[in-house]
Amino acid sequence: MKMILPYESPVISQNPIDAMEMSVIAAHNAYYTLVDNYWETFAFQFCDKGNHYYDAHISNNVKIFESKFIECNNKISETLIESINKYYYIIVEIDWSKIKYFKISEFFLHPITVYGFNIEERLFYIADFSSIGTYNKIEVSFDDIEIAYDSAVCRTRNYSILLKKFKPSNNKQINFLKIKEEINLFLDDKCSDDNHCIWNKTLIPRVFDGNYYELAPEAIYYGKNVLENTLVHTINCKNNIKYIYEKKAIYLIYALVRLFYIRICYIKDNEAELVQDISNRIANLHQDVCDLLKYTEPILMFSLKYEVKKDIATLDRIILKTKVVNGRYLQLLQELNNILNLVI
Repeated sequence: MKMILPYESPVISQNPIDAMEMSVIAAHNAYYTLVDNYWETFAFQFCDKGNHYYDAHISNNVKIFESKFIECNNKISETLIESINKYYYIIVEIDWSKIKYFKISEFFLHPITVYGFNIEERLFYIADFSSIGTYNKIEVSFDDIEIAYDSAVCRTRNYSILLKKFKPSNNKQINFLKIKEEINLFLDDKCSDDNHCIWNKTLIPRVFDGNYYELAPEAIYYGKNVLENTLVHTINCKNNIKYIYEKKAIYLIYALVRLFYIRICYIKDNEAELVQDISNRIANLHQDVCDLLKYTEPILMFSLKYEVKKDIATLDRIILKTKVVNGRYLQLLQELNNILNLVI
């Protein structure tokens, strides 16, 4: 027996959960679901072993996926197969060092997505980031998954796995009010009440010398504050070796612009009933966002892997890009907000 759920390359892939969601959306060609979703930014600032980190993320807070946590009380392979047979994608933490593909020698905890299985060949179809940051689909044996999962559980004592089933609405009409609410949350440095409760209770998982532990963040940022503090942290990284720059901070900026482009393209192509003056402003905004995306895309070619240390030239380029993109992104977001004031 073999079952593989639809899964394609994601438009953005900043962290395991958004990479999974984007891969499923791509497989169903359901980009319309991204138009009036809540895309919320948040970041953790923390110190670990004397080094300062800035962990920036983007979160989808709309119910286009049915999500639930379950406890794995059986062999992990049995739970995975049972869940996939019910059309759930699975996010589960494993120890990378137990999977040859990742080329890691010491314990390293990381969530993977499991989206299929082949019982005859005893294979799971999984997706995760590589050690150089690319997001790939690979095949892993049942035995290796069980060993990698058991190794993770032995350290974390966390038996929970996350199940997600794609359940988009059939209503493709744009909800301009929801878009405006999201923009206002972002500009006011806030997130929804649900996410505020979640992130304020979150501990940050860390691994050092093969040992697993958790840290409480020193500060949590939301909305445009995430972009502002990304720049602050990057400047600190240039001036102080104890400040560590991670690629996902600048990738977040690309992700926001890419999502803005998807949104404005859909609005431009599917709202023919808008009055001419507003349609013209949407068309102009579409061109401006397209130009910003072209300027932003070289971010993907920075040879950063996960962390940057002692590379002043690269950090100078990142600081310049961050200043330009942040400023222009906020200008264009405000223009969309102004247009929505006329539509709603």
